[in-house]
Amino acid sequence: MATTHAVRSMNFAVGDELLSLQIPHHTTEVADWNLEDSIDLRQAVFNAFDQPVEFPELALAIVDGDSVAIPLEPGVPQAEQLLEFVVEYLVQHGVPASRITVLVSHDHEKIVDSLAARLSQSAKGNVSVRYHRGDDAETMGYLAAAASGAEAIYVDRALLEADVVLPITVARDTDAWAHAGLYGIVPWFTDSKTQSRWKHDCSTDFHAKKEKRLRAATEVAWLLGIQPVLAVLPGPQGNIDSLFFGKVDSVEQSIADAVSPRSLPPIKERYDLVVVSIDGDQDQQSWENVARVLFMAENYVSEDGKIAVATNLETKPGPPFRWLAGIEENDSIEQHLLKSHHPQSLAAIEILRSRSKHVVYLLSKLPREVVEELGISAMGETEELEHVIASSESCLVISGAQHRWLPKVAAK
Repeated sequence: MATTHAVRSMNFAVGDELLSLQIPHHTTEVADWNLEDSIDLRQAVFNAFDQPVEFPELALAIVDGDSVAIPLEPGVPQAEQLLEFVVEYLVQHGVPASRITVLVSHDHEKIVDSLAARLSQSAKGNVSVRYHRGDDAETMGYLAAAASGAEAIYVDRALLEADVVLPITVARDTDAWAHAGLYGIVPWFTDSKTQSRWKHDCSTDFHAKKEKRLRAATEVAWLLGIQPVLAVLPGPQGNIDSLFFGKVDSVEQSIADAVSPRSLPPIKERYDLVVVSIDGDQDQQSWENVARVLFMAENYVSEDGKIAVATNLETKPGPPFRWLAGIEENDSIEQHLLKSHHPQSLAAIEILRSRSKHVVYLLSKLPREVVEELGISAMGETEELEHVIASSESCLVISGAQHRWLPKVAAK
Protein backbone atom coordinates (compact mmCIF):
# COMPACT_ATOMS: atom_id res chain seq x y z
CA MET A 1 0.00 0.00 0.00
CA ALA A 2 1.42 3.43 -1.02
CA THR A 3 2.40 5.80 1.73
CA THR A 4 0.55 9.11 1.76
CA HIS A 5 1.98 12.30 3.15
CA ALA A 6 0.32 15.38 4.53
CA VAL A 7 0.06 18.25 2.08
CA ARG A 8 -0.49 21.95 2.44
CA SER A 9 -1.63 24.67 0.09
CA MET A 10 0.77 27.33 -1.13
CA ASN A 11 0.05 30.44 -3.18
CA PHE A 12 2.52 30.47 -6.05
CA ALA A 13 2.92 33.49 -8.34
CA VAL A 14 3.09 32.54 -12.02
CA GLY A 15 2.65 35.29 -14.58
CA ASP A 16 -0.03 37.66 -13.31
CA GLU A 17 -1.86 34.86 -11.49
CA LEU A 18 -1.64 33.32 -8.04
CA LEU A 19 -1.83 29.55 -8.32
CA SER A 20 -2.64 27.31 -5.39
CA LEU A 21 -0.15 24.45 -5.22
CA GLN A 22 -0.73 21.37 -3.10
CA ILE A 23 2.74 20.49 -1.82
CA PRO A 24 4.04 17.77 0.55
CA HIS A 25 4.34 19.30 3.97
CA HIS A 26 7.49 17.49 5.02
CA THR A 27 9.58 17.63 1.84
CA THR A 28 9.20 21.16 0.48
CA GLU A 29 10.89 24.27 1.78
CA VAL A 30 9.25 27.44 0.55
CA ALA A 31 10.99 30.73 -0.18
CA ASP A 32 7.89 32.70 -1.10
CA TRP A 33 7.69 36.42 -1.83
CA ASN A 34 5.29 38.29 0.43
CA LEU A 35 2.78 40.39 -1.44
CA GLU A 36 2.78 44.09 -0.70
CA ASP A 37 0.54 46.99 -1.59
CA SER A 38 1.41 48.50 -4.97
CA ILE A 39 2.92 51.97 -4.94
CA ASP A 40 1.48 55.13 -6.48
CA LEU A 41 3.76 54.95 -9.51
CA ARG A 42 3.19 58.50 -10.75
CA GLN A 43 3.98 59.93 -7.32
CA ALA A 44 7.04 57.67 -7.05
CA VAL A 45 8.39 58.95 -10.39
CA PHE A 46 7.91 62.61 -9.44
CA ASN A 47 9.41 62.04 -5.98
CA ALA A 48 12.43 60.25 -7.44
CA PHE A 49 13.16 63.11 -9.86
CA ASP A 50 12.53 65.84 -7.29
CA GLN A 51 14.46 64.11 -4.48
CA PRO A 52 17.40 62.32 -6.14
CA VAL A 53 20.14 60.37 -4.38
CA GLU A 54 23.10 62.76 -4.12
CA PHE A 55 22.22 64.58 -7.34
CA PRO A 56 20.36 67.80 -8.19
CA GLU A 57 16.67 67.41 -8.97
CA LEU A 58 16.13 66.52 -12.60
CA ALA A 59 14.34 69.80 -13.43
CA LEU A 60 17.56 71.68 -12.62
CA ALA A 61 19.65 69.45 -14.89
CA ILE A 62 17.60 70.27 -17.99
CA VAL A 63 17.69 73.63 -19.77
CA ASP A 64 15.41 75.10 -22.43
CA GLY A 65 15.89 73.44 -25.78
CA ASP A 66 17.42 70.23 -24.43
CA SER A 67 16.58 66.99 -26.17
CA VAL A 68 16.20 63.89 -24.02
CA ALA A 69 16.84 60.27 -24.99
CA ILE A 70 15.39 57.55 -22.74
CA PRO A 71 16.92 54.11 -23.32
CA LEU A 72 14.69 51.48 -21.69
CA GLU A 73 16.55 48.40 -20.53
CA PRO A 74 14.83 45.08 -21.30
CA GLY A 75 12.88 43.55 -18.43
CA VAL A 76 11.70 46.74 -16.70
CA PRO A 77 8.35 45.94 -15.05
CA GLN A 78 5.30 48.15 -15.72
CA ALA A 79 7.38 49.74 -18.49
CA GLU A 80 4.62 51.48 -20.45
CA GLN A 81 3.01 53.06 -17.40
CA LEU A 82 6.39 54.09 -16.01
CA LEU A 83 7.41 55.74 -19.28
CA GLU A 84 4.13 57.63 -19.39
CA PHE A 85 4.87 59.28 -16.03
CA VAL A 86 8.52 59.96 -16.92
CA VAL A 87 7.44 61.72 -20.09
CA GLU A 88 4.74 63.62 -18.18
CA TYR A 89 7.37 64.91 -15.73
CA LEU A 90 9.68 66.02 -18.55
CA VAL A 91 6.91 67.85 -20.41
CA GLN A 92 5.73 69.57 -17.22
CA HIS A 93 9.30 70.81 -16.72
CA GLY A 94 9.73 72.34 -20.14
CA VAL A 95 10.85 69.56 -22.46
CA PRO A 96 8.66 69.54 -25.60
CA ALA A 97 7.27 66.14 -26.55
CA SER A 98 8.99 66.46 -29.93
CA ARG A 99 12.38 66.61 -28.15
CA ILE A 100 11.88 63.26 -26.37
CA THR A 101 13.04 59.97 -27.89
CA VAL A 102 12.41 56.61 -26.23
CA LEU A 103 14.68 53.75 -27.29
CA VAL A 104 13.48 50.19 -26.75
CA SER A 105 15.32 46.92 -27.27
CA HIS A 106 14.27 43.55 -28.61
CA ASP A 107 11.70 42.62 -25.96
CA HIS A 108 9.59 45.72 -26.73
CA GLU A 109 9.76 45.63 -30.54
CA LYS A 110 6.09 44.70 -30.91
CA ILE A 111 4.78 47.64 -28.90
CA VAL A 112 6.66 50.50 -30.58
CA ASP A 113 3.60 51.90 -32.37
CA SER A 114 1.18 51.49 -29.45
CA LEU A 115 3.72 52.94 -27.02
CA ALA A 116 4.34 55.95 -29.25
CA ALA A 117 0.60 56.59 -29.46
CA ARG A 118 0.16 56.25 -25.69
CA LEU A 119 3.06 58.57 -24.83
CA SER A 120 2.11 61.13 -27.46
CA GLN A 121 -1.45 61.29 -26.20
CA SER A 122 -0.25 61.74 -22.63
CA ALA A 123 2.33 64.39 -23.60
CA LYS A 124 -0.06 66.14 -26.04
CA GLY A 125 2.65 66.03 -28.69
CA ASN A 126 4.59 63.57 -30.81
CA VAL A 127 7.00 61.51 -28.71
CA SER A 128 9.39 59.43 -30.80
CA VAL A 129 9.65 55.74 -29.89
CA ARG A 130 12.24 53.75 -31.79
CA TYR A 131 13.34 50.13 -31.76
CA HIS A 132 17.11 49.74 -31.55
CA ARG A 133 18.72 47.45 -34.11
CA GLY A 134 22.33 46.61 -33.42
CA ASP A 135 22.90 45.52 -37.01
CA ASP A 136 21.52 48.71 -38.63
CA ALA A 137 24.59 50.79 -39.52
CA GLU A 138 22.46 53.80 -40.47
CA THR A 139 21.19 54.24 -36.91
CA MET A 140 24.63 53.72 -35.32
CA GLY A 141 27.23 56.34 -34.42
CA TYR A 142 30.89 55.92 -33.50
CA LEU A 143 31.56 56.49 -29.81
CA ALA A 144 35.16 55.45 -29.18
CA ALA A 145 37.62 52.61 -29.35
CA ALA A 146 37.20 49.90 -26.75
CA ALA A 147 39.57 49.98 -23.79
CA SER A 148 41.74 47.38 -25.49
CA GLY A 149 42.01 49.68 -28.51
CA ALA A 150 41.35 46.78 -30.85
CA GLU A 151 37.65 47.29 -31.47
CA ALA A 152 35.43 50.31 -32.06
CA ILE A 153 32.30 50.90 -30.00
CA TYR A 154 29.17 52.12 -31.78
CA VAL A 155 25.98 53.15 -30.00
CA ASP A 156 22.54 54.19 -31.14
CA ARG A 157 22.80 57.58 -32.78
CA ALA A 158 19.92 58.92 -30.68
CA LEU A 159 22.16 58.65 -27.62
CA LEU A 160 24.93 60.64 -29.29
CA GLU A 161 22.61 63.38 -30.51
CA ALA A 162 20.65 63.91 -27.29
CA ASP A 163 21.56 66.67 -24.84
CA VAL A 164 20.43 64.50 -21.92
CA VAL A 165 20.45 60.69 -21.76
CA LEU A 166 18.17 59.32 -19.06
CA PRO A 167 18.46 55.51 -18.80
CA ILE A 168 15.72 53.49 -17.14
CA THR A 169 17.28 50.33 -15.75
CA VAL A 170 16.46 47.28 -13.64
CA ALA A 171 18.11 46.87 -10.24
CA ARG A 172 19.42 43.31 -10.20
CA ASP A 173 21.63 41.24 -7.97
CA THR A 174 25.26 41.58 -9.06
CA ASP A 175 25.34 37.77 -9.29
CA ALA A 176 22.27 37.61 -11.52
CA TRP A 177 22.46 36.19 -15.03
CA ALA A 178 23.55 38.73 -17.67
CA HIS A 179 24.05 41.45 -15.06
CA ALA A 180 25.31 44.58 -16.82
CA GLY A 181 25.26 47.17 -14.07
CA LEU A 182 22.87 50.10 -13.75
CA TYR A 183 23.75 52.24 -16.76
CA GLY A 184 21.56 50.21 -19.11
CA ILE A 185 23.43 50.99 -22.35
CA VAL A 186 25.75 48.01 -22.80
CA PRO A 187 24.91 45.69 -24.42
CA TRP A 188 21.35 46.65 -25.28
CA PHE A 189 21.93 49.85 -27.30
CA THR A 190 25.30 49.17 -28.90
CA ASP A 191 26.18 47.67 -32.27
CA SER A 192 26.09 43.94 -32.94
CA LYS A 193 29.85 43.47 -32.68
CA THR A 194 29.99 45.15 -29.28
CA GLN A 195 27.02 43.02 -28.18
CA SER A 196 28.83 39.89 -29.34
CA ARG A 197 32.00 40.76 -27.41
CA TRP A 198 29.92 41.35 -24.29
CA LYS A 199 27.99 38.09 -24.83
CA HIS A 200 31.23 36.15 -25.17
CA ASP A 201 32.56 37.60 -21.90
CA CYS A 202 29.23 36.89 -20.23
CA SER A 203 29.03 33.28 -21.38
CA THR A 204 32.66 32.31 -20.78
CA ASP A 205 33.60 32.25 -17.09
CA PHE A 206 30.74 34.54 -16.03
CA HIS A 207 31.93 35.52 -12.57
CA ALA A 208 35.62 35.87 -13.40
CA LYS A 209 34.82 38.41 -16.12
CA LYS A 210 32.13 40.28 -14.19
CA GLU A 211 34.38 43.22 -13.32
CA LYS A 212 35.59 43.46 -16.90
CA ARG A 213 32.01 43.69 -18.17
CA LEU A 214 31.03 46.29 -15.60
CA ARG A 215 34.10 48.42 -16.41
CA ALA A 216 33.22 48.30 -20.10
CA ALA A 217 29.61 49.32 -19.39
CA THR A 218 30.77 52.18 -17.16
CA GLU A 219 33.26 53.37 -19.77
CA VAL A 220 30.55 53.65 -22.43
CA ALA A 221 28.26 55.55 -20.04
CA TRP A 222 31.00 58.02 -19.14
CA LEU A 223 31.85 58.59 -22.79
CA LEU A 224 28.18 59.40 -23.39
CA GLY A 225 28.21 61.83 -20.47
CA ILE A 226 25.58 59.88 -18.52
CA GLN A 227 25.42 60.76 -14.84
CA PRO A 228 22.04 59.98 -13.23
CA VAL A 229 19.94 56.91 -13.94
CA LEU A 230 16.42 55.92 -12.95
CA ALA A 231 16.72 52.45 -11.40
CA VAL A 232 13.65 50.28 -10.90
CA LEU A 233 13.59 47.85 -7.98
CA PRO A 234 11.04 45.18 -8.97
CA GLY A 235 8.50 43.87 -6.51
CA PRO A 236 6.33 40.74 -6.48
CA GLN A 237 3.84 39.86 -9.24
CA GLY A 238 5.49 42.11 -11.82
CA ASN A 239 5.02 45.33 -9.88
CA ILE A 240 7.55 48.05 -9.10
CA ASP A 241 8.61 48.09 -5.48
CA SER A 242 10.48 51.40 -5.53
CA LEU A 243 12.43 53.83 -7.71
CA PHE A 244 15.87 55.36 -7.23
CA PHE A 245 17.22 58.31 -9.21
CA GLY A 246 20.72 59.72 -8.99
CA LYS A 247 24.37 58.91 -9.58
CA VAL A 248 24.98 55.23 -10.06
CA ASP A 249 27.30 54.59 -7.10
CA SER A 250 24.90 56.29 -4.68
CA VAL A 251 21.88 54.55 -6.19
CA GLU A 252 23.63 51.18 -5.90
CA GLN A 253 24.14 51.71 -2.18
CA SER A 254 20.50 52.76 -1.69
CA ILE A 255 19.35 49.63 -3.51
CA ALA A 256 21.63 47.40 -1.44
CA ASP A 257 20.18 48.85 1.75
CA ALA A 258 16.63 48.33 0.45
CA VAL A 259 17.01 44.70 -0.64
CA SER A 260 19.15 43.43 2.23
CA PRO A 261 16.21 42.56 4.51
CA ARG A 262 14.26 40.92 1.65
CA SER A 263 16.83 38.77 -0.13
CA LEU A 264 16.43 35.01 -0.11
CA PRO A 265 17.37 33.39 3.20
CA PRO A 266 20.70 31.56 3.38
CA ILE A 267 20.15 27.98 2.29
CA LYS A 268 23.10 25.69 2.88
CA GLU A 269 21.82 22.42 1.48
CA ARG A 270 21.22 21.41 -2.12
CA TYR A 271 17.80 20.24 -3.27
CA ASP A 272 16.65 17.38 -5.43
CA LEU A 273 14.21 19.76 -7.13
CA VAL A 274 14.20 23.55 -7.38
CA VAL A 275 11.00 25.17 -8.63
CA VAL A 276 11.29 28.75 -9.85
CA SER A 277 8.51 30.90 -11.24
CA ILE A 278 8.44 33.99 -13.44
CA ASP A 279 5.73 36.39 -12.28
CA GLY A 280 4.39 39.54 -13.89
CA ASP A 281 2.72 40.39 -17.19
CA GLN A 282 3.64 39.14 -20.67
CA ASP A 283 6.64 41.48 -20.87
CA GLN A 284 8.16 39.45 -18.04
CA GLN A 285 7.33 36.11 -19.68
CA SER A 286 10.46 35.97 -21.83
CA TRP A 287 13.13 33.46 -22.76
CA GLU A 288 15.69 35.78 -21.19
CA ASN A 289 13.90 35.43 -17.86
CA VAL A 290 13.77 31.66 -18.31
CA ALA A 291 17.57 31.73 -18.61
CA ARG A 292 17.80 34.10 -15.65
CA VAL A 293 15.84 31.85 -13.27
CA LEU A 294 17.67 28.72 -14.43
CA PHE A 295 20.93 30.48 -13.60
CA MET A 296 19.61 31.33 -10.13
CA ALA A 297 18.40 27.78 -9.52
CA GLU A 298 21.96 26.48 -10.04
CA ASN A 299 22.80 27.91 -6.62
CA TYR A 300 20.40 25.50 -4.89
CA VAL A 301 19.94 22.38 -7.00
CA SER A 302 21.95 19.21 -6.36
CA GLU A 303 24.44 17.97 -8.93
CA ASP A 304 22.02 15.44 -10.40
CA GLY A 305 18.87 17.38 -9.43
CA LYS A 306 15.99 18.79 -11.44
CA ILE A 307 14.80 22.34 -12.16
CA ALA A 308 11.18 23.26 -12.92
CA VAL A 309 10.41 26.70 -14.38
CA ALA A 310 6.79 27.86 -14.06
CA THR A 311 5.71 30.58 -16.51
CA ASN A 312 2.87 31.92 -18.62
CA LEU A 313 5.27 32.08 -21.57
CA GLU A 314 3.53 32.27 -24.96
CA THR A 315 6.37 33.58 -27.14
CA LYS A 316 7.83 30.90 -29.36
CA PRO A 317 11.62 30.58 -29.16
CA GLY A 318 13.53 32.63 -31.74
CA PRO A 319 16.01 31.43 -34.39
CA PRO A 320 18.94 30.72 -32.00
CA PHE A 321 16.89 28.02 -30.26
CA ARG A 322 16.84 25.97 -33.45
CA TRP A 323 20.35 24.87 -32.59
CA LEU A 324 19.05 23.36 -29.34
CA ALA A 325 16.83 21.07 -31.39
CA GLY A 326 19.85 19.79 -33.36
CA ILE A 327 21.82 16.59 -32.88
CA GLU A 328 25.26 18.16 -32.57
CA GLU A 329 27.33 18.00 -29.41
CA ASN A 330 26.67 20.73 -26.84
CA ASP A 331 30.09 22.32 -27.34
CA SER A 332 29.47 22.62 -31.06
CA ILE A 333 25.99 24.10 -30.52
CA GLU A 334 27.40 26.65 -28.09
CA GLN A 335 30.00 27.76 -30.64
CA HIS A 336 27.24 28.35 -33.19
CA LEU A 337 25.30 30.40 -30.63
CA LEU A 338 28.36 32.48 -29.70
CA LYS A 339 28.68 33.51 -33.34
CA SER A 340 25.01 34.51 -33.57
CA HIS A 341 24.08 38.21 -33.34
CA HIS A 342 20.47 37.43 -32.42
CA PRO A 343 19.40 38.97 -29.06
CA GLN A 344 18.14 35.58 -27.79
CA SER A 345 21.40 33.72 -28.37
CA LEU A 346 22.77 34.34 -24.87
CA ALA A 347 19.55 32.98 -23.32
CA ALA A 348 19.81 29.93 -25.58
CA ILE A 349 23.36 29.29 -24.34
CA GLU A 350 22.25 29.36 -20.69
CA ILE A 351 19.33 27.01 -21.38
CA LEU A 352 21.68 24.68 -23.28
CA ARG A 353 24.05 24.56 -20.33
CA SER A 354 21.29 23.98 -17.80
CA ARG A 355 19.67 21.13 -19.72
CA SER A 356 23.09 19.46 -20.13
CA LYS A 357 23.46 19.21 -16.34
CA HIS A 358 19.89 18.76 -15.11
CA VAL A 359 16.45 17.59 -16.11
CA VAL A 360 14.63 20.85 -16.89
CA TYR A 361 10.84 21.19 -16.85
CA LEU A 362 8.93 24.14 -18.29
CA LEU A 363 5.33 24.98 -17.41
CA SER A 364 4.11 27.39 -20.11
CA LYS A 365 1.36 28.25 -22.57
CA LEU A 366 3.41 26.89 -25.47
CA PRO A 367 2.55 23.72 -27.39
CA ARG A 368 4.23 20.71 -25.83
CA GLU A 369 6.13 19.84 -29.00
CA VAL A 370 7.69 23.32 -29.21
CA VAL A 371 9.16 22.97 -25.71
CA GLU A 372 10.28 19.37 -26.08
CA GLU A 373 12.18 20.14 -29.29
CA LEU A 374 14.53 22.18 -27.10
CA GLY A 375 15.43 19.19 -24.96
CA ILE A 376 13.16 20.41 -22.13
CA SER A 377 10.34 18.46 -20.50
CA ALA A 378 7.05 20.26 -21.13
CA MET A 379 4.28 20.81 -18.60
CA GLY A 380 0.86 22.04 -19.59
CA GLU A 381 -1.00 21.86 -16.29
CA THR A 382 -0.31 22.76 -12.66
CA GLU A 383 -1.10 19.16 -11.69
CA GLU A 384 1.98 18.01 -13.58
CA LEU A 385 4.13 20.38 -11.53
CA GLU A 386 2.54 19.11 -8.30
CA HIS A 387 3.32 15.55 -9.34
CA VAL A 388 7.01 16.35 -9.92
CA ILE A 389 7.19 18.10 -6.54
CA ALA A 390 5.51 15.17 -4.77
CA SER A 391 7.96 12.68 -6.29
CA SER A 392 11.06 14.64 -5.19
CA GLU A 393 12.97 13.87 -2.01
CA SER A 394 13.55 17.56 -1.26
CA CYS A 395 12.26 20.70 -2.93
CA LEU A 396 12.73 24.45 -2.81
CA VAL A 397 10.08 26.75 -4.32
CA ILE A 398 10.94 30.35 -5.25
CA SER A 399 8.24 32.69 -6.59
CA GLY A 400 9.13 35.60 -8.88
CA ALA A 401 12.66 34.28 -9.22
CA GLN A 402 13.69 36.58 -12.08
CA HIS A 403 13.89 39.50 -9.65
CA ARG A 404 15.04 37.80 -6.44
CA TRP A 405 18.34 38.50 -4.74
CA LEU A 406 20.66 35.79 -3.50
CA PRO A 407 22.13 35.79 -0.02
CA LYS A 408 25.83 36.42 -0.61
CA VAL A 409 26.81 33.31 1.32
CA ALA A 410 24.93 31.24 -1.24
CA ALA A 411 26.04 33.12 -4.36
CA LYS A 412 28.06 31.22 -6.89
